[in-house]
Amino acid sequence: MTAPAPTVTDAPLVALRDATVGHGRRAVLSGVTLEVPPGDFLALVGPNGGGKTTVLQALLGALPLLRGRREQPRPLRVGYVPQRDLVDAVWPLTAAEVVLQGRTPGLGPWRRPGDADRRVARAALGG
Repeated sequence: MTAPAPTVTDAPLVALRDATVGHGRRAVLSGVTLEVPPGDFLALVGPNGGGKTTVLQALLGALPLLRGRREQPRPLRVGYVPQRDLVDAVWPLTAAEVVLQGRTPGLGPWRRPGDADRRVARAALGG
């Protein structure tokens, strides 16, 4: 008797399979295989410059894989705020602008947020 095939609800939310991640053609890590099951969370721990952010960006689909596969059986809602060690005093962001950045994945390439996105961001801030 064979085991039943996994359903979409059993499948991981997102996974990398034997992935090579990097920037341009420069590989940072290779052979990366990981998955995030429903109801679970992921923590990436390692030294500065070890590739944690690169793996996370690839897992989120924000950085294309150099090799391997990224699996995402259903749409995801993800919030990602990159870490910065310096604040740009010349070009600071308001809380509303940071929240509005959360609308970016649904916009598509080279699109800017519109009035509907601003309304959603204001509502998320309770305004």
